[in-house]
Amino acid sequence: MKDQKLKKSNEEQGGGTAVPPAEVSASSEEKKHKKVHEETLASMTGISFSGENSSIIVLALPSNFLYYIKRVLLPVLVMAGLVSVYYLSSILMLFVVSFFFAYVLNPLVLLVEKYLKNKTVSILSVYLVLFSLFLLLIIPAVTNIVSEISDLGNKMQRYSESFKGMYRNFIHSVQKSGTPIWLGEIEKYLSSFIETPDNGISKDAALPETVNGVKRDDTVTVNGYEVNLVNYSSSTGEVLIANTSEITLNYINKLNYFLKHSPKVEAFIMSVFEMLKDNLLNVSSAILIGLMNLTAILIHYALVPLLGYYFLADFKNLWAGFQNSIPDKFKNQTVRLVGQLDEVLGTFLRGQLVICLIVGTAFSFALFFIGVDFAFIIGPISGIFNIIYYLGPAMALVPSLIIALLKWGLTFKALYKMIFIITAILVIHIIDAFMFQPFIAEKSFSMHPLTLMLLLFIGFQLQGLLGMFIAIPLYGVGKVIYNNFKIVYV
Repeated sequence: MKDQKLKKSNEEQGGGTAVPPAEVSASSEEKKHKKVHEETLASMTGISFSGENSSIIVLALPSNFLYYIKRVLLPVLVMAGLVSVYYLSSILMLFVVSFFFAYVLNPLVLLVEKYLKNKTVSILSVYLVLFSLFLLLIIPAVTNIVSEISDLGNKMQRYSESFKGMYRNFIHSVQKSGTPIWLGEIEKYLSSFIETPDNGISKDAALPETVNGVKRDDTVTVNGYEVNLVNYSSSTGEVLIANTSEITLNYINKLNYFLKHSPKVEAFIMSVFEMLKDNLLNVSSAILIGLMNLTAILIHYALVPLLGYYFLADFKNLWAGFQNSIPDKFKNQTVRLVGQLDEVLGTFLRGQLVICLIVGTAFSFALFFIGVDFAFIIGPISGIFNIIYYLGPAMALVPSLIIALLKWGLTFKALYKMIFIITAILVIHIIDAFMFQPFIAEKSFSMHPLTLMLLLFIGFQLQGLLGMFIAIPLYGVGKVIYNNFKIVYV
């Protein structure tokens, strides 16, 4: 009776199936062995293999294998990574551009999200506003550019005729007035370095009039220029020419002669412009090819808004993942450093992009209303270069003045148009320099003007325009890092 009750109890506890005592003992031994194994692995790896980590696969390696990882495997992985970056650079660049696109827009999205209370709706709202502004600005610009390109032949014809007229007027004035005043001043200055100038050449009283049949006033062609012979070395047989100042003075005399008798040079200059007109088809083709390349680039980066959307939607999770990847002993310092870098660089980059957009638009419409050709080409280019201090106004001023001079010639209309151009660009630059830039500098980092100029020169010397562009942000990064690190001597 007792055995039957025990059997019935076992059947009820085991779901109707009796578990033999031997199997129960084996199961407990297996659990005990597994527990000991997990404790051993935990002591070796520092990882707890319970709960979520119970299914982790552990590859146990000998302790000396770390030496081979550092000496062999790690360099191989680094080289493989560099090769992958090289071959996948276009794809990686797409993601980098998308990240910075999202990084710039993130504060605006967060601001909109405070009112709309929805991340997706906030991102789409910002996209809609930006797209509307883009269309509002790009449609008149594209219309103007297409119109100017289609009229390029007529513009080149007018520029050519205008240049010919200015050139002929200049030659005519020189021929009427004799030696120009500025040439006379140069001659007078150079003559002070020559003891006894005679027709642009200093004579030596001890030198005979002829040496081996060569007269002192004879000329010889040197590198395409005629130079007077002034001496003869009997020991080497070489004919010596004037020193540097004498040669320069001789060239000044020849330049004066050239300005009075220059039909061949004039014909050459005119032929250059005729050649430009004859090759306008090639110029137009080059412009069209450039537009096609630009279109291809835009198509390649058409995914930037889409990828940027995912970055914007997950910025919080990305930041949390970055924080979790930092060791605990460096977490506080690293988070503080990255936060300061974000504050400095984020403010600078976002502010400069907005300023470039405003300045480029202002340049475009100002030049357009003045009547300068290619206004919607000069304006955006100068706006982009405005991110490099002082270069934006120069990129707008120089081509605008040249185009105004070629379009209206040496006339009173050209004069007051050039005055309008200088005034408009100067006003825009003053507003930028005294209103926009101080605000950005206050929010990001401030520097002395001499420091700014030094950084720009160093950047240009090292990497050209790219160096000028990255010099200021690198200065800000270095300043933040310097303020967060201290060297203690013990």
